[in-house]
Amino acid sequence: MAITTSGQRPLVFLRVLGYFLIWVFSAAALGVLANKLFVSTSAGNLCAYTHVSYCQWGIAASAIGMVAYLLLDGLLILYLFVELPSAAVRLLELVANILALAWYLAFAIVMSVGVSDTGITSNSNLNAPPALAWICFVLIAGMVVCVLVDNWDAEEKRDDSPDDVEGPAATKAKPEPTEDI
Repeated sequence: MAITTSGQRPLVFLRVLGYFLIWVFSAAALGVLANKLFVSTSAGNLCAYTHVSYCQWGIAASAIGMVAYLLLDGLLILYLFVELPSAAVRLLELVANILALAWYLAFAIVMSVGVSDTGITSNSNLNAPPALAWICFVLIAGMVVCVLVDNWDAEEKRDDSPDDVEGPAATKAKPEPTEDI
């Protein structure tokens, strides 16, 4: 497991930005669901325009996604300043992104079906969570591609670099320069 610095891998900065955007869009979806649609009354919970399960599931899904990407973004920001094993970070990112890809696909589909069941197409509060979930899904797919490209570049650089020579040949003394007078 090689330890590399962030300057050797410029795609880290792109991924930090991408994870931050996913976090922001997840927080926005959570905000719309929790503040605009979900209403808790003395008679029980209500979800404006649609079923309560739509709001509850959306709040849970966006909160889990938001926390996951906040942690992943924090890990990458730490990786920018502290040398961590790059292969382990890429593997963790790849696994987290593939799981999140499936999570956000389910999130986007459930939110889209919930909106289509209402028959209301012009309510921005109702349309925002599925739209934000689809945006996150596309961003996560892009981040998976970035991780794979970064991993592929790291593998190629490792294959292209000459092997370090060990043993007596590596410790051969250089001749000292002589001056002609």
